[in-house]
Amino acid sequence: MQLFEPDLEAYFTAIKDKDPRVAAEVAYALAVLYEGQPKGREFALQSITLFESVGVTNLEDAASRFMTINGILIPELIHEDVVKVRFGIP
Repeated sequence: MQLFEPDLEAYFTAIKDKDPRVAAEVAYALAVLYEGQPKGREFALQSITLFESVGVTNLEDAASRFMTINGILIPELIHEDVVKVRFGIP
């Protein structure tokens, strides 16, 4: 499944409390989009926090909900540790 939102940041803000699992993937996409900028790290940290809050404990939980978000490829299996490694966050 693909997701395209013209204003991805506004979409993230709108869903982060309603659907934290989807919001975690959107935050990952935003982190990729803003990689190398302070905003990118902020979104990576938010993604990690959201994945931790929903508790990814098995393969089904880790399966990505989207193949791409605004053209950014999402890993097939994604959870907080994937985000940490991708963005070099200990």
